[in-house]
Amino acid sequence: MPTQGTDGRQAHGLGAAVKEVAERASSIVRLELELAIIELKRKIISLGLGIAFALVAAIMLLFVSSSALRSRPSLPHWRRPCRRGSRC
Repeated sequence: MPTQGTDGRQAHGLGAAVKEVAERASSIVRLELELAIIELKRKIISLGLGIAFALVAAIMLLFVSSSALRSRPSLPHWRRPCRRGSRC
């Protein structure tokens, strides 16, 4: 006795049911792989942006620290290095 399938098709017996289950399982696996690829791409992009921001921050830190070492007027009087010919 044929029965109505979930998508409107007539199913004839156990063989048709097994075939439909196999097709749906295959479809689910394909969709899961596609979703995994999309999620992996998003994670890679996020990681790349994080690395880029960290590099920019490190470069800015080096620039600021090197310029601060070159100009020392911000140091208090008692912390300035002694120069030749000056009183310490």
